[in-house]
Amino acid sequence: MAVFWRHGYRDASIGQLTEAMGVTPPSLYGAFTSKSALFIEAAQRYLTTDGAAPAPTSAVGTPGSTLPVVELGQASSTGVTKQLQRIALVAARSDVRVRPDQFAYQKSMHRGSVPALERTLPGEGPMKMTPMTHREIWVSQKSSGGKGLIIDNGKAEEYDQGDLPNLVSYENLAKLPTDPDRLLEWIRAHLAEWQSEGTTPDQQAFNTIGTILEEGPPLPAELAAALYQAAARIPGVVLVDKAEDAAGRTGIAVAREDDGARTEWIFDERTLTYLGVRKVQVKDTKWIKPGMLLYTSAILQRGIVDERGERPASTS
Repeated sequence: MAVFWRHGYRDASIGQLTEAMGVTPPSLYGAFTSKSALFIEAAQRYLTTDGAAPAPTSAVGTPGSTLPVVELGQASSTGVTKQLQRIALVAARSDVRVRPDQFAYQKSMHRGSVPALERTLPGEGPMKMTPMTHREIWVSQKSSGGKGLIIDNGKAEEYDQGDLPNLVSYENLAKLPTDPDRLLEWIRAHLAEWQSEGTTPDQQAFNTIGTILEEGPPLPAELAAALYQAAARIPGVVLVDKAEDAAGRTGIAVAREDDGARTEWIFDERTLTYLGVRKVQVKDTKWIKPGMLLYTSAILQRGIVDERGERPASTS
């Protein structure tokens, strides 16, 4: 659990986890199938062993969360379907084609919230924000396996994608239904494979679409449009009039609330291009107050290249 505490779930890399465990990436994937499965196993072991003992630092009397507080935009269901249709029209203009021997390149920045005290899980005590991670990543577009590259804050690390299917490869994504109703039905039927966060199937479906938008390569045009149209069919999806990404760019957001927090996909208000994602607290709890920032990212550049380490000539 130490790696997850130190870096947060999202920022804990496979390299950091395998180094701490003394195993190779294929061994990790063979034993746990995914990072989320490893986290669940580690958390369960913590709760039944170390977590059963008194915590070394009591949360009683400690300061509250030190998370930054951001402006909460106004959320409304009015107009969300039409706005998603407009976004879908913009997404449908893509004409990118990707070969399995190529790499999806992405330049981004992100940071998230983690427990401020050791041996506490989220919700058990105060939270703090991790430093900003500036990332460049090259993801092999092979349908399974492949070796990519990650550069976090200037430090390069090979990205062993394991032997499991690459769910966000262009080849696999291109096989998905492009009818919005059938696509949403497919997503709901495969939630276990994506292991998206969320306390309800509706939120898990929303977050699965968000994962494809955030982590996937430039998408096939018909699929990109269908994803936004499918999102419009999920109950509880709203339009937020103002949100800011990790790079300080403001836009509108398509969002959904779950368990007291709102996940927002942020778009440039004029061009409707995807900027990044933000998760903010909207309900008051003991440790986290409304407006506190839980996660933020910004996609700065995307493209398709032929080699690891190669950068695209222009944004896409």
